[in-house]
Amino acid sequence: MTPYGRAKREAEKIVLGTAADAGMHAAVLRPALIYGPGWKGNLSRMFRAVEAGRFLPPPETGNRRSMVHVDDVAEAALLVAGREEAAGRVYILADGEPYSTRRIYEAMCRTAGRTPVPWHVPRPLLQVAARTGDLLGRGGRRSVPFDSEALDRLLGSAWYDASRARRELGWRPSRTLEDALPEIAASERGRAAGRPRLTATTYRQFRGDERAGQRLRTGVRDGAVTALSVRRSVPGHNWIRFPYYHHVFDDQRAGFEAQLRWMKSISEPIALDEAVALLDDDAAIDGRYFCVTFDDGYKSCVTNALPILSEQAVPAAFFVPTAFVGAAGGERDPNLLGRITAYDRSLTEFLDWEDCRRLVQAGMIVGSHTVTHPRLIDLPAPDVERELLESKQTIERRLGEECRHFSCPKGRPGGDFLERRDTNIAARLGYRSFLTTRRGGVHEHQHADPMLIPRDHVIASWSVRQLQYFFSR
Repeated sequence: MTPYGRAKREAEKIVLGTAADAGMHAAVLRPALIYGPGWKGNLSRMFRAVEAGRFLPPPETGNRRSMVHVDDVAEAALLVAGREEAAGRVYILADGEPYSTRRIYEAMCRTAGRTPVPWHVPRPLLQVAARTGDLLGRGGRRSVPFDSEALDRLLGSAWYDASRARRELGWRPSRTLEDALPEIAASERGRAAGRPRLTATTYRQFRGDERAGQRLRTGVRDGAVTALSVRRSVPGHNWIRFPYYHHVFDDQRAGFEAQLRWMKSISEPIALDEAVALLDDDAAIDGRYFCVTFDDGYKSCVTNALPILSEQAVPAAFFVPTAFVGAAGGERDPNLLGRITAYDRSLTEFLDWEDCRRLVQAGMIVGSHTVTHPRLIDLPAPDVERELLESKQTIERRLGEECRHFSCPKGRPGGDFLERRDTNIAARLGYRSFLTTRRGGVHEHQHADPMLIPRDHVIASWSVRQLQYFFSR
């Protein structure tokens, strides 16, 4: 029995003992997992994911989970209250149906108007993902989306015998999950329609709409990178690395601080202007440096990242798409918002111009990330020029200083922009750098073009080992 289970049992003994001493009528009801309109927790999240087509089909493992409808729990409470012989007794409540995870998934699919897919995620693959999550979350140092505990909640059994309640109370459950789901779904949709959509303040909220498959891939990737980092070391001398972020949410602050401390322990922080000057210089790089940048202009750049950067004396450059400055995601055309984040149901708050001025006053750089965050490769040359020029002019007008640097949306050379065409346009408009998302650093004697700067994408909550892996490449 878990400590939680033992504590509940001791609490029941105290309640029943106190009631007996006081001559009170008391009994204990132990309902299994409760379902019904207004449900919360794992079942509610599972239904929303299934309805949206984001729940990976589970295997049929034969696991059995007991559940009970809220109306049947209420009926049992009334029966207990009206029977003197129930005093001092403990009753387990379950509707008697052996729900497997696969059965629950298929019932939810039918209610949502989806056809259950015939395939499933193999159990061995789920076990590998769970062990990877265990490794990443060892010691409770970081939160992981999937581990052995989550796997047990998904495929484990929790089967309970409610025969005493049936026998002594005459209790007869009247509902099953399958017949209750349509009513529950209608209630869930009604709640969702009236639910206020709050700005995401944590990474967990921000990723709330991420597909289960994406979460699984993320967990597997994180585990692989952590394992690979064990035998990797950072080059000894003479290089520049360009780690770039998008956000530092409330639950990522500690991770971001740890990453900056680690980078400072092996190298020296420099501003983007200094980095570009080094790349322009014909001399070999002498020293180890890192240059931090941020893309997309999220509000957390000023609320969370800036105080930490200032405290640790690390300069940074922040690239903003000017059409988004001063807006919450819900105030924008969803098609436009979809260009900047895949998690478009989380209201995403962006920097405003006063925030940008705060960044500049703190010694940071504000650069262009276009106007509307398009893939440049999809645009004809005149539209590319318009995106780069209008954003540059807007930043200079709003902040009163030259906009010297440009970060390309998405940023894959040949995949998201045309190298020769788009870098030439940027240079002609007066930009001194063109930052990409191609991974890697710049090493001594290596020809480096400030109009094609490589950068390493970093999540602020990653472990230092993951950062070490990318810095070693």
